[in-house]
Amino acid sequence: MRSINNAWSVLSVPERRSAYDESIDLRSTSARAFVRKLNVDGFVPFDDGFTGADDDLDDDDSWRFEPDVGDPRSAPSRQTTLVPFGLCVVALSAVFAWLILDVAALGVAALVVSVVAAVSFFMLPIVAMAKAADSERS
Repeated sequence: MRSINNAWSVLSVPERRSAYDESIDLRSTSARAFVRKLNVDGFVPFDDGFTGADDDLDDDDSWRFEPDVGDPRSAPSRQTTLVPFGLCVVALSAVFAWLILDVAALGVAALVVSVVAAVSFFMLPIVAMAKAADSERS
């Protein structure tokens, strides 16, 4: 962001923009020499007081190692979590049986169970959010 602000402060003033364009055309001055020239002309780049995340000022990262324990009242039951996976297994079994036995009813069953499995995968987070909202209200 600092680089963007420095660039804007140079490019937004027509005199500085033309001086920058000339320095690019000549290719004889480096970027640092150009900044020094602007400093002499009254341009002061932004303060280098910015400290990034790599500095030793913020070493408190103990929160990273804390366990992420949710409210057990808001978690869906183990059986509810396994339903989509079980439906996928049934759907895949029906597909293989349909391919081997060539029975149209198995193909239809595989399609229906696949759709129900896909819907259950999308419904599982919604159920978890509903349980979390319900547990927060009580």
